[in-house]
Amino acid sequence: MPYLRIRFIILLALSIFPVRAGAAGKEAKSDPTTGMEFVAVKGGCFHMGDSYGDGYITEDGTAIEKPVHEVCVSDFFMGKYEVTVKQFRKFIAETGYKTEAERNTGGLQGCYCVELDRIPEREYRSWASWKNPNKYLKNKDNHPVSCVSWNDAQAFATWLRSKSSINYRLPTEAEWEYAARGGTKTRNYWGNGKDDACRYGNVADRTKLKGGGNWPEIHDCKDGYPYVAPVGQFKPNNFGLYDMMGNVWEWVGDRFDGTYYQGSRKRDNPEGPESGSTRIYRGGSFISGPMDVRAAFRPNLQLGRRYYDVGFRLVFPAQ
Repeated sequence: MPYLRIRFIILLALSIFPVRAGAAGKEAKSDPTTGMEFVAVKGGCFHMGDSYGDGYITEDGTAIEKPVHEVCVSDFFMGKYEVTVKQFRKFIAETGYKTEAERNTGGLQGCYCVELDRIPEREYRSWASWKNPNKYLKNKDNHPVSCVSWNDAQAFATWLRSKSSINYRLPTEAEWEYAARGGTKTRNYWGNGKDDACRYGNVADRTKLKGGGNWPEIHDCKDGYPYVAPVGQFKPNNFGLYDMMGNVWEWVGDRFDGTYYQGSRKRDNPEGPESGSTRIYRGGSFISGPMDVRAAFRPNLQLGRRYYDVGFRLVFPAQ
C-alpha cells in the first residue's frame, strides 16, 4: 500500500478515535491559557477517612478523620500537577493581582516559613512571597507555587474561569481524597509502608538540609530533595496524578469542622459543612513527617494564611 495512503488512513483513524493519554488510558486535556494539564478521573464510591488507624485525635478527644464513611463523587478532571510558579506568574502578569503575602493582610508580614537556623524557627517572614518563598532555594518556573492563601488560590481559579467556559475550581475534600487514593484502600496510594514515600513524593526524609541536619520528623528514606522539588519528579498514582503526597500541601474548597464526619453529611458529592472560619488543605509537603503524609489527614487554616509549603491544584467537572 503506498505510503501516502497509509498516512491518510492513520490520520483519518486518529480524527475518529482521539488518542487518550495518562495512566490507565485516562483522557487528558490541556488549558490553552496556562498549558496546565488535566487528567480525567472516573468517579466512583470509596471509604473516606482513617481506615489505617493512625489518625490525629484532638485535645478534646475528637477523631477528626473518623468514622470512615462511604462517599461517592462524579467524574471530574484534575490537574496532573500542582499549579506551578510559571502558571501563577501568567495570572499575576495579566491581572496585576497582589497576593496576601505581598499585601501583608491580616496583620501578618509576608509568608510563614520554617528556618531551623533562626529563632523563632517558625514565623512569618516579611521577605517571603510566591516570588521568593524559600531563602535556601531559588524559585523555578517548574516548582509548585506556594505562599498563596486560600483567597489567592480562589482568585487564580476565578481568573482562569474568565478565560474560557470551563468551571475551574479547587477540588472538594472528597474529590481530593478520592483522587489521592488512586483507587486504593491503603494508607497511601503506594501502600501502608511509611518509608516507601520517597519513591512517590517529596517528603521530610534523610536528605540533608543546607548546613546539615534534617527536618524534625522524617521518613527513613531519601528522596533527594531537601526543599521543594519541580513538579512531576516522583511516581504518579494509578490515576496518573503526580505529587498528591508531599512537595507542597494543597488547598481544597471545603470549610473545616472537626465533627463533620460524625454528623449528618451527604454521601454523593459532598462539599463540606455550610459554616466554618477555616479551610482544609491536604497532602503533606517537603517538611512533612509520616503522620502528616497520609491520604486521610485533614488539617485546616484561616483563609488568609499563607505558608511557604502550601499551594494548590485545580479541577473541573467532566462535561
